[in-house]
Amino acid sequence: MDVWQKHQGYAQLIEHGHTRRQIDNPYTARRGSHDDGKDTGLFLGGIGTAVCSRDLTGKFGRWHLQPGYHVRQIIDSAYLGLFWTDGTRQNYSRLDESWSGEREVHTLFPVTCERYHTPEKNLELIVEFFTPLVQGDSKAQSLPLWYVRAAVRSLSSTPIEVHLVFSFPNLLGWKAQQTSSALRGTALWPSQTHAGNSAAALEGTIDENLSYHGVLQLRHPCRPVTDEMEGEAAILSFGPNRQNTSREICMFDGNLSVNKSPKKQRHTTSWAEDHVRLHGSLPGTEISWQAHWDEALASAVERSVRLEPGAADEISFAAVFDMPLVRFGDKRVWKRAYTDYFGDSGRNSEAIARYAVAQLDSHREQIHQWQQQLLSTGRKQQGAMINELYLLNGGGSVWTSGERTQHGAGIEPPLLGDREHAAILEGFDIGYYYYNTSDLWFYAWYGVYSFNPHLADLIFTDLLQSIPLEIDEKRIIYRTEKEGSILTEGKVPHDLGSPMEDPWNRLNGYQMRDDSNLWKDHNPGFILTYYLYSKMTHQPITSAVWKIMKQAAEEMLTWDPLPFHDEFGDTTWDNLGIEGYAAFSGGLFIGALAAAASWADETGELELAQRCRVIAHRAEEAYVSKLYTGSFFKVSDRGRYARCTMADSILGLYYAHAAGLGDTFTLITDQMITSHLICVYRQNMLQFKDGKLGPLLIAQEGRTQFPGDGGDELQVNEVIIGSAWLFAAMLDYFGLDAQASHVSDSIEKTIYEDSGIQFRTPAAVDGNRHFRAPLNMRPLSVWLLDMNRTLHENKEGN
Repeated sequence: MDVWQKHQGYAQLIEHGHTRRQIDNPYTARRGSHDDGKDTGLFLGGIGTAVCSRDLTGKFGRWHLQPGYHVRQIIDSAYLGLFWTDGTRQNYSRLDESWSGEREVHTLFPVTCERYHTPEKNLELIVEFFTPLVQGDSKAQSLPLWYVRAAVRSLSSTPIEVHLVFSFPNLLGWKAQQTSSALRGTALWPSQTHAGNSAAALEGTIDENLSYHGVLQLRHPCRPVTDEMEGEAAILSFGPNRQNTSREICMFDGNLSVNKSPKKQRHTTSWAEDHVRLHGSLPGTEISWQAHWDEALASAVERSVRLEPGAADEISFAAVFDMPLVRFGDKRVWKRAYTDYFGDSGRNSEAIARYAVAQLDSHREQIHQWQQQLLSTGRKQQGAMINELYLLNGGGSVWTSGERTQHGAGIEPPLLGDREHAAILEGFDIGYYYYNTSDLWFYAWYGVYSFNPHLADLIFTDLLQSIPLEIDEKRIIYRTEKEGSILTEGKVPHDLGSPMEDPWNRLNGYQMRDDSNLWKDHNPGFILTYYLYSKMTHQPITSAVWKIMKQAAEEMLTWDPLPFHDEFGDTTWDNLGIEGYAAFSGGLFIGALAAAASWADETGELELAQRCRVIAHRAEEAYVSKLYTGSFFKVSDRGRYARCTMADSILGLYYAHAAGLGDTFTLITDQMITSHLICVYRQNMLQFKDGKLGPLLIAQEGRTQFPGDGGDELQVNEVIIGSAWLFAAMLDYFGLDAQASHVSDSIEKTIYEDSGIQFRTPAAVDGNRHFRAPLNMRPLSVWLLDMNRTLHENKEGN
């Protein structure tokens, strides 16, 4: 297969993902949420490393250089540019929305594919931007790098020269302000000092036919790396020795007032780009210097090929960011996961780059095969499902191999241990800015597990090991104005901490507005989800895990006959005044009791198993008598939602069936469940916006609008995206195929066609084209559709 055919095959598959289109009326953020604009694209970089995002416009505009820090800012010196000449004519353009020829953009995680035709129709390009996020490969997924690879084909009748230039800023030392995304603003290089930044030449050979040529960006290279955003970066091109290269090692990313136009002021990014515009190559001065504190620097590399009529070739680049340390708000320092493979000195960019060059073809082919395998299932939503994995490297992710902090300097050992950890943010907005929020993990876990089982295991393990812990420090709970402990022993925490504090040590960071120790869904939701996870992974329960699970179950075994909601917001739906017995927590409770009974059987604790089954039977009786109307399960048995349906209220019943526990139900029948789902479909989906947007979280017959509850109009009057995907998965699991397809099609269109919220999927949208809490964890629940397929295949195999 020749170069062009190979890239055509890759590109055609990517077209099954997201296609950039004109959005005339994009959704806008509600008050308190940040708005990155309608053209956001995938993030580039490994899980838990410094990442950035190339917008669908071709601009580099989102930056997560420190885990949990979100900066929206276009940096002009980050670009890809193209110069071409056929001997009589020459032209130059950046490869972005300023392109005057044809331009298409398609995205299928983790690849963005941009196709270009020159205005003269003498040249065609397929340009890919991607990270080696290879399914199941922890080493590849943790690498702090990304690739740019272009296939160029001549459509000219005469020889043509093609030059690609890749320019990128020196980001070393760039620390974002410790403030919320909404309040940060757009100040250039926020909180940054460039003092100590410089650059050096980088070049070498992989074998006799393959070499690399580029720039090593540095920061105080003679000092040891002791803090975040320190280390080095590599910007390089690579390819066969017959290709020509040039570079500009060090450029000032700005313009000084010296009575010269930007293009005439030497050693600036404008001057270097103008040299490419005129000559096709960079100036190549090989000059470098150490920056002043306010002197932003950049570097650029260029590679060119000569094409005969009809010929094609490849031009490749890589960007590597060896910044090995993570420093959170309380000053604890951790090592990023990739340091297990390349060390934590911060001087290993070239070693990582050499590995990247050697592995590019393998990484790209493995990604292609994984995408192809998933798309071959024929499910229409497969492209959206794949693309929602953008959150794994874009969701404020952190993945550490261990701690770097020296204890004894006022920093105690972390509660969850000095070991490998991984985490994803619930979201970047205030109120969501917490790692591994447990009540959202119930929705997101299968997506993480499907892509990297090891990461899922790390998160499950951290939540599990939090249960025996107690943090008796008292603080005021704002809604009740009473003191409450940070974390109660035996309670699954709301979260594992915030980036601004001390993750894996200061747990339950959300313990402020409401007392999350009182939430009725944390423990049963975790027990049932972990049980389903253990069955999917064929893991028998160990004595250590069972000891903790019994502790978590103690709280449940005191509820009779169901969890009772007597505190405002004592559930994941913390903005709803759910009162009394509720379908959501009750379903999780019944499923968790069945799971605990099964584990008790497995471990020989037959008396406990029988106790769980007796309680479960009473719970079932109450669930049916107090919540089932004859056609659906009510949100709750009293209060303002006592006649309403909730999109995902029977999550617990669904998970119990998926885990093989459905046969333990004696009163809740499959007919009840399907009747309920059909009622939710009619009331929450078809009643709202003619069924075109997705299912409302809360609705009742003839009513889709409710007054705000809990101080804000949140959760009511909204489509909760993660709950909507879960509802589609439940419809699919219980055989309501047409309804599942309609719901799925509507959600996919809302996210990827009609709104401009792609690759920043929010927690919720409303009927007025507003969104809330973008970059949210819960929508990973789309992967439950794939879980259904796996379960179905396993049943057929048996």
